[in-house]
Amino acid sequence: MVYCAAQALDALDDRQENIMPVATQPFPTDLARSECITLKEAAELLGVASVNPVLRLAERGQLTIYSPVLGTARLVRRADVERLTA
Repeated sequence: MVYCAAQALDALDDRQENIMPVATQPFPTDLARSECITLKEAAELLGVASVNPVLRLAERGQLTIYSPVLGTARLVRRADVERLTA
């Protein structure tokens, strides 16, 4: 069976299903902000219209979501998203 990332992401983009809150991790001190992107930017890199698939990938443990400061934008490592598109 050949894994097709586009089909898998389409399956994750079910807007009818509620997204449960995804736990965020504290921002690591050894991670530069420039290495991270927002959830919206991650969705654009993955080629999907909403952040729902990004949240689902985090629920499944395929992405880690970081929060630099409480109440700020949630971030993911760009390299982790690019790894999923390869």
